Amino acid sequence: GEADQGSPDVLFIFDAAFFFARTFAIATTAIGFVAMLALWLSSAKVQQLNTDKTRKIIGTGLLTCCLFQFFVLLIFLSKVCRDTEYGEDRHCSLEEGSGTIFGGCLFWLLTGIAMIKMSPPGDSDDESDDNAVSEDSADLPTQRLQVHDTEPV
Repeated sequence: GEADQGSPDVLFIFDAAFFFARTFAIATTAIGFVAMLALWLSSAKVQQLNTDKTRKIIGTGLLTCCLFQFFVLLIFLSKVCRDTEYGEDRHCSLEEGSGTIFGGCLFWLLTGIAMIKMSPPGDSDDESDDNAVSEDSADLPTQRLQVHDTEPV
């Protein structure tokens, strides 16, 4: 059913700041999930995701999450936090939970910058396989040390 126009529930339904704060929170979660999944797959060297272009796209998605996470603070402008119409003393303040918003923004920012600035893993040509024989080892003697069984004296 619909909410009574005279009830405080209308605060949650028709408040633009509250609607946008929720929208940005959901968008941050969705974009962040896709970006982090792509980040983990690119770190696992999935070939389609292990390119400079895709890493820059992932980094841009992470930076978008940083921006959207800040917009979640619009909740403080909503009627949920500033209602005086219904005689309820509603107010919101930055408490422990708000620190997670700022922490999330910081981590989205750092991860996004790292994705944009760093080259994909295994991108440099000078890396060699651990099992491959290097050219410098051709000059080393190929004889093996032979151990003879001797009896103790």
